[in-house]
Amino acid sequence: MVTVRPTSSSLFDLFRSLPVQISLFLYILIQSFLLYKSNWSLHFLGGDACMYYENALCFLENRPYTYSERQPFYPLTLSTILWIFGKKSIEMCVIFQFLVHIGVALCSFKIANLIIPKWKNSVFILVLLNPSALFHTEVLITETLYAFLFGLAYYWLLIGAYQKNWISTIGSGFLIGTLALTRPEAKFLLYLTPFLVFYLYMVFHLFKQSWGKLLLISTLTFGAGFLITVPWQLYLSHHTSHTGVTSSQKQFDHISLNVAILENLAQEGKGLLETYPKVLLKGEEAFHNLPESYRMSLPEKHAFLNRYYLKQFFTYPFPIYVRAFLQSWSMIYLANGSQILMELLFQDRSVPKDFQHKPNILKNMLGALKENPVSFLTTSLLFFGTLCLRILNVFGLIALMVNKQYKWLFALCFPVLFVTIINLCDGQSRARLALEPILMIWAVYGFMYLKEILLKIFKRTISS
Repeated sequence: MVTVRPTSSSLFDLFRSLPVQISLFLYILIQSFLLYKSNWSLHFLGGDACMYYENALCFLENRPYTYSERQPFYPLTLSTILWIFGKKSIEMCVIFQFLVHIGVALCSFKIANLIIPKWKNSVFILVLLNPSALFHTEVLITETLYAFLFGLAYYWLLIGAYQKNWISTIGSGFLIGTLALTRPEAKFLLYLTPFLVFYLYMVFHLFKQSWGKLLLISTLTFGAGFLITVPWQLYLSHHTSHTGVTSSQKQFDHISLNVAILENLAQEGKGLLETYPKVLLKGEEAFHNLPESYRMSLPEKHAFLNRYYLKQFFTYPFPIYVRAFLQSWSMIYLANGSQILMELLFQDRSVPKDFQHKPNILKNMLGALKENPVSFLTTSLLFFGTLCLRILNVFGLIALMVNKQYKWLFALCFPVLFVTIINLCDGQSRARLALEPILMIWAVYGFMYLKEILLKIFKRTISS
């Protein structure tokens, strides 16, 4: 398989393609059906969605931000839609996410044109009709918007490094800053921006560049991203006495939950709902044993507890970390969002976690099949479809190495490693949404490579 140079990537040519037109028709049909079947009061405003909606109303009504542990850009986006269509126009927010997901597919189309231009339309279709992403667009959470910003930012970074276009590189900095205001884990990507710029320029050009100019570009890119976050940092500093891109509460939640997951595995999986409160109680006891605890502010308390839980995090046997990371990675790369689908279709029972977390898997699968065959069969089909894509991803990586496409291999591995590592033990299927453009490119590349191998074997068999 030979990779050719990028071709025309005009949207006119894309939407003129019959397969793309059919996929868009199917996309609209599926989303319309799910929107019709959904109960907004129950599903769109439950859990995190309720917090984001409340924060959006805070922007509209010019009152203090209610949930400061939630980043502001997504609620700000929702507030703009609610301002245009009315405060109760939740369905318009969901329709907006439908459009944003098409934007994610377009980003994948643009990235694919750099690597596998012949099959860029296939990548667009796969990302557009990706079941997990489809289901997540139906609820008011940040992931769809985050995936779009992530894809666009990385495309600009790739273009900037590949073509030595410093405007695209610095422009990606603004997008990375916006990412940090959308999801808290993106603050680490912001801090890694100077390294990432150096890394990508090195991947594409090795030492054939001006180091002084590259240092300036990487500094300006980070500065652009950091500048975007300054108003939010000032707000947090003024209202919560905490300095940083994310609130102290969010940092505390993340590290304490990961410790609870490790502790639960160490206790042979007695149940996270039982283990987590005990972990929090131990932290509270350690805090109250401090002589000066009564004088500490909430951010200071969180800072102490974060240090306490960080020490706890590194006290478990090595096999516990292996189990925790494998469980987390299986949720990121094999879970498929079927639980959301079952909730949208008003099914009382869903079984995606039975595949991932519970012992006696076969027994649980048989029990689920008897209790709710529709849910079980839907989940099984989605799971095996996702598994096939992951297998093609492996072949895609092999194909990149066989065809000596080392530059694109290293360029695309960074975001995958970032998302995999940053989630630690608490992986979820929605964490994968930002990676779908890259994973689908690998899947298409792997499929074409596998097809070539099978054709060669077939021809040899016929000729002999």
